[in-house]
Amino acid sequence: MELWDIYDDNGNVTGRTARRDAWWTEEPPAPGDYHLAVCAVIVNGKGEVLCTHRDPAKKSAPGMWENSGGSVLQGESSGQAILRELREETGLALTPEEIRFFYRSKKRDFYMDVYLVFREVDPGELTLQPGETDDARWFPYEEWAQKARAGEILCPSDKGDENFYATLREMIRRRG
Repeated sequence: MELWDIYDDNGNVTGRTARRDAWWTEEPPAPGDYHLAVCAVIVNGKGEVLCTHRDPAKKSAPGMWENSGGSVLQGESSGQAILRELREETGLALTPEEIRFFYRSKKRDFYMDVYLVFREVDPGELTLQPGETDDARWFPYEEWAQKARAGEILCPSDKGDENFYATLREMIRRRG
């Protein structure tokens, strides 16, 4: 059973927890309660974005491409969570120095912390997590952004947030 810290409307930990499996069912969040999720935009030297393919058996968004990530567990920091999630879903063992905090967005009942990672990775050498991911590939940045805007790739940004894409494009151009 996974436990999440509950965050308030300002992104602060409240000291309360929630069961992940009950968040949307028997114990839905109270108004103003949020949990925290993380994802990574991994970029190679060509400016391509690495995405993983969600296992078709997943309950939520089966068979979609996404930027790897997941939920922050009770007591974890956002940075610890993205390192854990990347290791679990792809086998990538990154160090804290390799991740760069990029963006926090506030959704209906969760916050999303986005990290930027510059890394050369052969998708065929990733260790994908059974039941979570079943494929990985590089998308040219513009294709990734177009598909993300269209909702064809699960992306950490709101579809219409052009500032997110412009800022990310500039960071990739400058490599950080």
